[in-house]
Amino acid sequence: HAGSRPQEWYLADYQRAQLGAFKEHIRTGVRMTRDDPSSLLLFSGSATRPLAGPRSEGASYWLYAEANRWFREGPVAVAGSEEEEAQEAARVDVAERSQTEEFAHDSFENLLFSVCRFRQLAGRYPESISVVSLPFKERRFRDEHRKAMRFPEEHFHFIGVGDTTPETLQGESKHALE
Repeated sequence: HAGSRPQEWYLADYQRAQLGAFKEHIRTGVRMTRDDPSSLLLFSGSATRPLAGPRSEGASYWLYAEANRWFREGPVAVAGSEEEEAQEAARVDVAERSQTEEFAHDSFENLLFSVCRFRQLAGRYPESISVVSLPFKERRFRDEHRKAMRFPEEHFHFIGVGDTTPETLQGESKHALE
């Protein structure tokens, strides 16, 4: 699978142990989009790693999903069958409803700029928001960022995916202060 090797990703040292969680964030977002035909999936994040060149975090996530064919689920259908056509239609549908936001530098900007990008693409503000991130960030998103944006709590959903190691917390704390 594309993106399966750690050397294919531009990660800070403290993020290397989180690679599986990052990939599962992408897969979870794709699955949620597949399950909700009225949703729009936004991968958010700017170009933060000089070695990655102009590749943004948001675009990297989008490209990973695309390279993995939007994680087609279920058994592989027989070529030319109705099942294969249905799987392909579902893949194309998710791809067409997936976009990037490529300017955010931190978690607050991920949320704020994604709402702005949604408005740009849909012509209206979102009625509900689902954030997929590491579990330790839930309080930050729910109690700080959401409140700062005055977004209704009953329309805000946080999906925590991945483990939190002491190294992750230490790296996040150090990075947040830079």
